[in-house]
Amino acid sequence: MADQGKPTDQTPNHPSRYKCDIVVALDVGTSYSGYAYSDKKEIKREDINLNEWSGNFTHDKKAKCPTVVMLNEDKSFNSFGYKAEDFYAKMVKDKTHLKYYRFRDFKMKLYHEKAGIAECQILLALEPEAAALYWGTIDIVVHKIMEDGTLAEVYKASGDPDKVVLQGAVLFGYYPRAVTARICRYTYGIGVCEVFDSKIHPLGKRANIDGDEKCIDVFDVLVYKDELVKYDEVRTKNLQSTHRNKDQKFVKKKVELYQTKNMVKGQLAFVTDEGFQSIGKIVWTPPDSGWPDRVDYTVKIYFGQTSIRIETYETANKEHIKSTFELD
Repeated sequence: MADQGKPTDQTPNHPSRYKCDIVVALDVGTSYSGYAYSDKKEIKREDINLNEWSGNFTHDKKAKCPTVVMLNEDKSFNSFGYKAEDFYAKMVKDKTHLKYYRFRDFKMKLYHEKAGIAECQILLALEPEAAALYWGTIDIVVHKIMEDGTLAEVYKASGDPDKVVLQGAVLFGYYPRAVTARICRYTYGIGVCEVFDSKIHPLGKRANIDGDEKCIDVFDVLVYKDELVKYDEVRTKNLQSTHRNKDQKFVKKKVELYQTKNMVKGQLAFVTDEGFQSIGKIVWTPPDSGWPDRVDYTVKIYFGQTSIRIETYETANKEHIKSTFELD
């Protein structure tokens, strides 16, 4: 039975970026986990199916389940959620529970391995945005202070925020452009080398790179903290590197992406300054014949989504350069 609800009226007017037959929202929490899904026909009827976990004997059949997993003696999968809790309770009663493996609150361990989902088939949804997409409101409680100093409830919260988030996440999967702009939480930029200028650059940052005097570790701003960026808004950087020395012909190229909250607009800054944090590197592998003496390349970084998307290509011929992004 699909859980009924009415999304905000403007949501369906935003075209979906992905052509898919079904969208599934997964919320793996430290304590509780849930899922929701809807196919193309159901979403047109505003039907979104909420989790119905096996073994759920609570009064709320669509409640999230405990984030608990049971493994067998050979470490193969046994059960998850309510069924895992029930199974463990029975094993404790039979005094055979020490043969099994029980894990709780393991959420952060999930970040260590990839699940094999294609990049074009996964989106990250932010909880506040997902909730707003489904109901378009905020959940508030109003209290009144009485004459004797006690509190009396005037307006109660509507409840079920977890369900709203899951259903909103399904909508976000179909209509990712429903959130048209976001405010940057950090100032983002890349670390670059500039031609050394003794009038503005400190001597400690001077370095000889492939025969040229450069200033290293310069922070080149992409977007500033609190800046409003539209969905898929792009920042473009035209860069170059030289490889005249033979020892540079087969070295991987790296451009590091940084974030900070302490950047003063218009001020020269270095990625080694206090408050700057590396969040990852764009890495290029040299061709089989090695790099040419000079490479002019363009980096496009797309903001305004829940994740940052990066494209790189040669400036002259617009051919894409194969690259990877390594998280720190």
